[in-house]
Amino acid sequence: MKRPFIAVLFVIILTSPSYPGQRLNIFYQNDLHGWFFPSAQEAGLPKVLEILKEENQKGLLNFYVVAGDIVTGPRLPEDKKGRVELEVWGLYQGELDQIGFRGRHILSLGNHEFDHGFPEILKELNPICANIVNEKNEPYFRPFTIAKERDISVSFLGLIMDDYPKVNGVLKEKGLRVEDLKGSIKKYEPFICRADITVLVIHDNISDIKELVEGLSDDSCIDVVITGHTHITTETPIYMKGKPIVQAGSMNQFLGKLELEYEEGKVKVVQNQLIPLFPDKFTYELMNFKEMVSEQKGNSIALVRSSLHKPKGKIPNEGTLGSFIADAIRWKSKTDIAIINNDSLRKEFHVRYGPLPLREGDIKEMYPYKNKIVTGFVKGGDLLRFVQGEIEDFKNQISGFSYTLKMGEKTVLESIKVGEREIDLSRNYSISLPSVLVKSENVAGLLHNLPISSIKETPYTISESAIEFARRMKLIDYGEGTKRIIVRR
Repeated sequence: MKRPFIAVLFVIILTSPSYPGQRLNIFYQNDLHGWFFPSAQEAGLPKVLEILKEENQKGLLNFYVVAGDIVTGPRLPEDKKGRVELEVWGLYQGELDQIGFRGRHILSLGNHEFDHGFPEILKELNPICANIVNEKNEPYFRPFTIAKERDISVSFLGLIMDDYPKVNGVLKEKGLRVEDLKGSIKKYEPFICRADITVLVIHDNISDIKELVEGLSDDSCIDVVITGHTHITTETPIYMKGKPIVQAGSMNQFLGKLELEYEEGKVKVVQNQLIPLFPDKFTYELMNFKEMVSEQKGNSIALVRSSLHKPKGKIPNEGTLGSFIADAIRWKSKTDIAIINNDSLRKEFHVRYGPLPLREGDIKEMYPYKNKIVTGFVKGGDLLRFVQGEIEDFKNQISGFSYTLKMGEKTVLESIKVGEREIDLSRNYSISLPSVLVKSENVAGLLHNLPISSIKETPYTISESAIEFARRMKLIDYGEGTKRIIVRR
C-alpha cells in the first residue's frame, strides 16, 4: 500500500521508464560461509552470476539479497580469516554491478561477520543493518535501502540477532551495541512502509524469526521475510500472518528465487523455488581434474609477487622464469655463472592481481625434467664468443653475468659483466648448467660450442634445487626483469 513520501536515511534509485506489468523476482541466499569458488562439488559464485545475468535479460525486475554470514568456511591462514572473504565479496559486488544489478544487490549481516573481531572493510561493502547502533543510538551501517524502478518501489530492512554474546562483545569494544529486533522494526517502519513492497532481511534463529513475525501488528507493512542463520531450505515458504518466510540452505548450494506480483497495493507470491548450484558433468570432470593436479602440488613454499615468464621473440631478452631457475642452479652449486636453455622452460607462473602461493608442484611444472646440475669452468674469452653466438641465435637464460646490446643495422655487443665487474677474458669462471646441455649435440646446438672444462655432475636435480631456493627466498619478485640482458635501441 502506497503512503506519503518521507526521505531520510535511505537510497532511492531511479533508472528505467514505466514497465507494463507488476511482476518481479527476489533472488536470495544466506550463510555462504566463504564457499564462493567453483569445485567438483560446488558451482560457486560464477554460476550465481551466470543465472542472474540470464534472468536479467528476460525483462523482469530482479533483486539479489544475501541474508548474512558470508565468512568463516574454508580453511584459511590465520591472517586471512574474516578478511579475504570480504575482499572477494567487494569484487563480486562489482561483477553484480556489471551484469545490471547496480543498486539492486543487498547484503545484510550475520554473526559470523564478527568471528575475527570488527572488520573495518565491512562498511565498504555497504550492507544494511538497522539495529547495530552507536552510543547516540545512530545506525552504524545504513539501516535500509529503497529502490524504485518500473513504477514499483521496494524497501529492504536489515536486522541481526540481538542476543549473540560474541557479536555483542566485539561491538562493545567498538563502542557499538545491538538494539532489540522489534524496536528496530518499529523505529524504521515510518520510512520503509512508503515503498510498495517491504522486505525484512534478518539473520537469527528461525524459531525466533517466526515469533517476531507472529508478533507484528496486523497492519504491518512487511510483505516478505528473507532469513539466514539456521541453514534450512524452504522449497515452500513458511507463512506467518500471511507473510512468506524463506531461506536458501547454506554453503552456496542453492539460489532462492521468489517471484512476486504486485497489484492494487497487494503482494502475492507467484512462485518460490530453490535453484541447485551444483556443477554440470563437464565442470565436475574439469574441476575434479584440477583438484587432482592441485593435490600433487603440495604445500606452499613461497609467494610470487610478479609473473615468471619465458623470453619473448628471437632477440636476446630476459625471461624471469629462466632467471629464477638459473639463479637456483647457481645458488645450489655455488658457481660464478649459470646457463639454462630457453626451450627447457615449460609452464609460466602468472600473477595478475597480487602475490600468489608457489607450490612444489608448480616448480615441477616449470621444469618437469630430472636433469641434474653439472659444474665446470669456462674462460672469459669463450664466454664472450658464447654471447656473440646468442646475438645470432638466441637460445639461453643466464645467471651471474649480464650483457648489453646496441641494436641498429647491425647488433653490437657493448659490454659483458660477470657479477659487477667487466669480463676478464683470460680468467676461468666456474659454471653450472643442466646435465643435458653438456651432451655434445647440445653443446653445439644450444651453447654455440662453448668449451667447458672439468665437467662434474652433482647429485642435485634442478627442480629440487629450485624448490629449495624458493623456500629460502620466501618472496619471489623478479619484476619486469633484473637487467641481465640489456638491449638498447
